[in-house]
Amino acid sequence: MQRSATFLPPAPLTSRRWVRAMHALALLSVAVSTYYLTWRGLSTLDTDVPALAGVLYVAEIYIFLRLVGFLVVTWETDRHAPFALRDDASVDVFITTYDEPADIVRATALGALAMEHPHRTVILDDGRRKEIRAIAAELGCDYLTRADNTGHKAGNLNNALQHSSADFIAVFDADHVPQQAFLRRTLGYFVDPAMALVQTPQEFYNRDSRQHPDAASAWHEQTLFYRVIQAGKNQSNSAFWCGSCGVLRRAALDSIGGVASEYLTEDLHTTLRLHRAGWKTFYHREPLAYGIAPDDFAAFRTQRLRWGRGTMQILRTRENPAVARGLTVWQRISYLSSMLTYFDAHIRLVLLTFPALVLLSGLSPMATSAPEFFLRFAPHLVLSVVAATLAQRGANRIVWSERFAVARMFIFLRASVTLVTGGRRFGVHGHAQGCFRVGGRHRRSAIHRGDAIHAGQADARAGDGRRGRSRSRINGGMAPD
Repeated sequence: MQRSATFLPPAPLTSRRWVRAMHALALLSVAVSTYYLTWRGLSTLDTDVPALAGVLYVAEIYIFLRLVGFLVVTWETDRHAPFALRDDASVDVFITTYDEPADIVRATALGALAMEHPHRTVILDDGRRKEIRAIAAELGCDYLTRADNTGHKAGNLNNALQHSSADFIAVFDADHVPQQAFLRRTLGYFVDPAMALVQTPQEFYNRDSRQHPDAASAWHEQTLFYRVIQAGKNQSNSAFWCGSCGVLRRAALDSIGGVASEYLTEDLHTTLRLHRAGWKTFYHREPLAYGIAPDDFAAFRTQRLRWGRGTMQILRTRENPAVARGLTVWQRISYLSSMLTYFDAHIRLVLLTFPALVLLSGLSPMATSAPEFFLRFAPHLVLSVVAATLAQRGANRIVWSERFAVARMFIFLRASVTLVTGGRRFGVHGHAQGCFRVGGRHRRSAIHRGDAIHAGQADARAGDGRRGRSRSRINGGMAPD
């Protein structure tokens, strides 16, 4: 049964006046940059040093194309989709775990049990641990494991699908504690029979993590992606699954053979297959779960190395979005705009080393005077920065973004080698794929958040929560909060 209700989507990121200004500056920036690069290519390349001149020019073209891709993806970030509250949707909630601390898993399970809408909560334990089985029994969750770890996280989910008959599957990593309204705010989008996935942001409550600039800041390294870029992908039906904090339609997964397990980024690969098969996805830009970000640089490096290698593995195949069948032009642009991020490291290396190379060699890559160059370069640079800043809609911190970009540079350089070698098929596991390093303060934080916010609600439902079912109901006629 479906019930219509007034659904209040997340507030717009910016005013329409801001968006109109961004559109105007974006078009002007692209026009001026096109003129500048044309002039550079036809009039300034020093043929006496073709390698030096060519490398710098290619770097400039790459930066321009990346900017154009970003402007296209973020052109509109407030696209909406049909929504209707529904009571009849059957839901299984999967919590994937391998070696995460038991108290972290417990906090997430409490949050899952407390979600409003009848559902079954299942802990998928690829670590086959007695303490996790005991937590499941204590809280009333279902517990599922398997004989081996084939396919790692993707294999864990596919195994669970064989033990599920629910119409929809909500997936959470072991440390992502869902909020009470999670299902109530996401299931309504599936009123569209072609909707395969609804993804929500991944936010983090350990603000002293490696991806936060300081403990007082809510901004983190992925804020621009989760606040602006993913929201912009709605306009081209290209928002993708991030492995956690999302809901998937079971029929859609079945139609593509389950969760993709061939490469390291099963979430991106699965979404790519869904889009190629004609399914829709949607990004709901409202934090509805909170997790733990990498606690140290080793965890930060391992996680981003995995993302980069998985992306390179996809780019090596016929499923590369540049050539894969079934995608629209706009979907190709959106996918490539995100996947080419890992090559930014090469361009950054060029730009960081080029001044020293020119000074030491005494060679110039340009055959033009300084006034002629700056007369054309300055408008190109200023307009590019202004257009990008407006498109970021206040979600970026330029100084900290540059610091993180430098920190990622050698990680991405290492990951890009996989484009040639193919890399290992697996070699990681768990919610953070082998990089779950959480200090005692973060473990206590997780328990405090999970227990304080959810324990009372979860325990109140304990009678109905046996065998992992939370029997809470949506108030009749009420819209989601």
